[in-house]
Amino acid sequence: MERLGDICLTGTRIKGANQKLIHYYSTLVWSFIDSYYVSLGYLYRLQKEKKSELIANISFFAETLYFERVIDHYECTSRETIKHALKLFKV
Repeated sequence: MERLGDICLTGTRIKGANQKLIHYYSTLVWSFIDSYYVSLGYLYRLQKEKKSELIANISFFAETLYFERVIDHYECTSRETIKHALKLFKV
């Protein structure tokens, strides 16, 4: 167990004085992580496509993963977040 101020880390569990606030912040971050995960996964099966088609296809792929319950946050289908992920991966 490791203590970070009012936050206590135990294995994979996080406990803190304000559990709702911790959950809120983690929900904000996970949608970005899911977008990067989906974008990277799609790039593995990438063919030569125009960038606008690529973004639309990644967004559709993300929606499919969301409805199959592979990823938890629908916000990761956002085209803007996908554009940022592609910029990070230099596509």
